[in-house]
Amino acid sequence: KMAAVTDNVSELFPPAYISDAGVNSFSEQARRFYSKLNTVGGMAMLNIYSGNNPEISHGFECIDTVYSRDNANKMIAF
Repeated sequence: KMAAVTDNVSELFPPAYISDAGVNSFSEQARRFYSKLNTVGGMAMLNIYSGNNPEISHGFECIDTVYSRDNANKMIAF
């Protein structure tokens, strides 16, 4: 239970940029984490891509695509 991040979030948690491909990944966990951060007053941004596109599967940030560039730009802006 101590290792469950969402169970240990407080207003002191560092800012979190959360992104997910939405395909074969962890979208529900990302949404729960984001929601928990917002509930306790933490700073967070959630960026989830959805759809059935092979360019936005798990690990999409590591491949140079329009989605990975978009995600990188959003993360930098955050």
